[in-house]
Amino acid sequence: MDGYDIFNDLYRQSPSLYERIVKVINNFEEEIEINCLTWEGTPNELIDYIREKLISRFEKDSFITDSVVHENLILITRHMISRWIAHCPMRIVS
Repeated sequence: MDGYDIFNDLYRQSPSLYERIVKVINNFEEEIEINCLTWEGTPNELIDYIREKLISRFEKDSFITDSVVHENLILITRHMISRWIAHCPMRIVS
């Protein structure tokens, strides 16, 4: 299962949990936009930073961490980062 599948399952099975996760992501997106505009490191460092920060945001919410296993939070985070990269003007070098 990937992050997209987990999102779909949450939407169907637990709308309140889905909304909570989406709220964390939306609030995080606003903050990260500012960080992206002022980032002075490499794009890969930015991705690592975003990954760590989003996981940390999820972990601060006990409703989320009590309801979703950590591995699924990682998959959701990867899904969101992939989505953001697809819309990102930065060149990502692997």
